Amino acid sequence: MELPKIILPAAYAPASGRHDPSKEQVVAYAAALAAFIEKNQQFYNFHAVDFFVDGTFEDVCPEAWRGVVDNAAESEETFLGHVIELASNVQSKLDELESAWPASLLDFIRTSHSIGLPRDPHPLSIPRHEIDKNIGLGMTPKKVHEVSHLAAFISHVARSAGVANLVDLGAGQGYLSSVLALKYGHNVLGVDTDPIQTNGATRRRATLFKRLRHKLEDPGHLVYLNRHITAQDTFDGLVRAHAEAEAAAVDADNAALNHDEIPENLRNNERYMAHQRKRLRQTTDLDWTEGKWGLIGLHTCGDLSPITLRMWRDSTAALVINVGCCYNHISEPYEDKFEEDMLAPGTRDKFLKTRIINAPRGATTETDPSSAAAASAMWTTDGAAAAAAPTPMPLAPDAACSGAAGFPMSSAVAALDVHLGWTARMLACQSTCRWSTQGDAAAEAFRRHLYRALLQQWIHAAAGTSPVVAVHTAKTRRGHLPPFSVYARGAVEALARDHPDAEWTAALVEKTGMATDAELDAFHDESVKQGALKKIALVWTLRALMAEAIESLILVDRYLWIVEDGRGDAVLFPLFDHVDSPRNCVILGIKREE
Repeated sequence: MELPKIILPAAYAPASGRHDPSKEQVVAYAAALAAFIEKNQQFYNFHAVDFFVDGTFEDVCPEAWRGVVDNAAESEETFLGHVIELASNVQSKLDELESAWPASLLDFIRTSHSIGLPRDPHPLSIPRHEIDKNIGLGMTPKKVHEVSHLAAFISHVARSAGVANLVDLGAGQGYLSSVLALKYGHNVLGVDTDPIQTNGATRRRATLFKRLRHKLEDPGHLVYLNRHITAQDTFDGLVRAHAEAEAAAVDADNAALNHDEIPENLRNNERYMAHQRKRLRQTTDLDWTEGKWGLIGLHTCGDLSPITLRMWRDSTAALVINVGCCYNHISEPYEDKFEEDMLAPGTRDKFLKTRIINAPRGATTETDPSSAAAASAMWTTDGAAAAAAPTPMPLAPDAACSGAAGFPMSSAVAALDVHLGWTARMLACQSTCRWSTQGDAAAEAFRRHLYRALLQQWIHAAAGTSPVVAVHTAKTRRGHLPPFSVYARGAVEALARDHPDAEWTAALVEKTGMATDAELDAFHDESVKQGALKKIALVWTLRALMAEAIESLILVDRYLWIVEDGRGDAVLFPLFDHVDSPRNCVILGIKREE
């Protein structure tokens, strides 16, 4: 199996056409991505709910582009169809609008699609085990697709490198680890920070062994550990923690056996019970530290991907294979500060918890406000940004790529002085390639954005201010968006409940109470007639089109970090179908033999 080093877009690939660019070529590509992001950051650096209050459409869109929303003869549905297909890179739509839309706008759309890393899956000629309904217990079709391809790839690379033992960081319900152990015969230690996920994986393992007990030929050991992974964790520490947890869980293991199925005269037979536990893989005498081992992870959240790569570098791990996701949870050398409505209730603590790389080891709050302690200090107990929050302190480029942050990792990207910020990292999770396959979902999302922006305009007109607030209304199912009047009244009621003492509350409640449903709906309808929905849709599309460049820069940064480290070979390529699984790029690091 021949793997590419990294597959670059045609404009930046080697002239030979081979997927083996030099480090300098990859750095040049990273610089092009950074320049594109910086040049077009106005498309995402705005406060979304103040879209109409601030005149965002006029601020963001070049004057030559604004006319595309002015065609009164073109219905909202037709226009939404245009931007959805443009976002999905439907070539026929680009051709159709060639003479109707400004050339510079279409050029931007084409560039936003072409500058990102190619996402068509790289063909691999390796055998794959089928994931049937038994081993696929609990998996969605998307997860089956991902696990099927990644497990085969991991097993092939691991066996080629003489690796039998694997540590799956962010193991979740154990989908990947169970296939690797039961189908491919690897020993797998699955680690996850969420006890619910770990308990689910443990129960699922017992069910699989029961279902497959007569079909398994030579399964590997499969065990799970509940532990919050941080930048300070080591492989030896994880193995030690697993051994301690296993030793402490003997009674629980006994309880997990179905005593009704065990003959009464054998229930107190320790040798028989030990055999039953080992059959269920409840215990194992495997020495995880013997032989080669590797680190793996499928859709590891936020900073867990950088942690996995750094653990590979700092340990005896022979290889690392990782697919990341949740880029919004990645830490940067600049600590983010949020307005209250940027994080929903219950999200703030989870966000700070997942940002597990905040500063170099030994950094303190006094010397580095971007440390974890300072991050927590930036918040008041009600979730709003603290008034006296410290100004973010940038780390030096060498600190930025030495363990201080999830992005940037490489010195090459750190030298570009790129600061993405939370909004850009959240955007990197967007998947415009799927918009045209989701029915009316994308169009409805535009309408929901419109509702929220119009509500803010209504608040501003009533109170003379535009407060930064989250609106916690009852959720509505997809396809059941209520009339604007119903939404607005529910939103105002929620705001009055959540902010009873705010200076603007009384005026807002009074204005809304005096308005009839017909007047509220007329406010919405007149705005739509003036092109409000089209404006929202166009800007949101331009915003989302930045996603591929941002995600590509994050991925290329990780690739360059392995290249710069120099201990092993780096590979970055797309493995999954892009529409089925948008986070489809696998990064591989494999250490060279000493």
